[in-house]
Amino acid sequence: MNLTSISKSEILIAEDYCEVHKDESLDLYCRQHDKVYCRKCIHSNHQTCKDVLSLEVASKDIKTSSLLGDTLRDWQNIGSTLESLRKARDENINELDSTNVKSPRCSIWHFCISWNRQSNCYITKKPFAQIVNTTSLKLDKTIRVGRNCYGITTTEDYIAVGKKTEINILKSNGEYIRTIVVADLSGYISFLHYNHNDGSIIYRTLGMINHIQLYGTLVYSYTVPRDGGIAVDKQGHVYASECYKSEIQRVLPDGRFHDVVLRTKTPFAIAFNENFTNFAVTNINGLVQIYNCK
Repeated sequence: MNLTSISKSEILIAEDYCEVHKDESLDLYCRQHDKVYCRKCIHSNHQTCKDVLSLEVASKDIKTSSLLGDTLRDWQNIGSTLESLRKARDENINELDSTNVKSPRCSIWHFCISWNRQSNCYITKKPFAQIVNTTSLKLDKTIRVGRNCYGITTTEDYIAVGKKTEINILKSNGEYIRTIVVADLSGYISFLHYNHNDGSIIYRTLGMINHIQLYGTLVYSYTVPRDGGIAVDKQGHVYASECYKSEIQRVLPDGRFHDVVLRTKTPFAIAFNENFTNFAVTNINGLVQIYNCK
């Protein structure tokens, strides 16, 4: 092949150099191999190739080629698609901004974990208890419970609310049932468990767990340090969280200590699920842990 018959390309390709011969520019095109090469590559690897052209000759019809036209149309379509996506994104952002519903802040004083229904009940600093659907996260209802309420629990269709000197029993629709006066004045009732079948209540105050009957008769008292949560299993055992001991104790149905069932850092609110197959523990730092029950 006579390389002198191939005129040197006038196309500016100063930025394209051969990977093998670093000082040689890529200015020749081999049709047989469909690649661009430098002159030294042609001498060493393409002596038998007949279709070797200068880049200027090989690209003279590129502006009118169908491939270039197809490529330009593809790029135009991509540009149109990106512009449509940008407009759709901006429209979605504007729609979200216009439909956003501002939620007022609510200072929650106390709440209970209620796994036997798809709702949670909590007390605000106002004289109301609010029931929130945990699926839709919407407020189901608001029930007037009076002021100075601290602890609250739900069971079936009943709600029990603890104050400092009494416990109020209501139906879930807000209908008042009864008030139970408690003799223990050691502090407000922070956690309680209500058995609607016999009307008995187990409640916790600062340093004490009390079990009382329907009209306030004391069944037993169990001393605990400071404040914390309680839970009751289907056998009637009471579980008491000891935040500063980082443990959860189990108390027999007659009020005697049985054992320490769990050691975990600073436990506070605790609860069983409806089937007593899971046990939830929250600590004072906001961590929630779920345990399987044997």
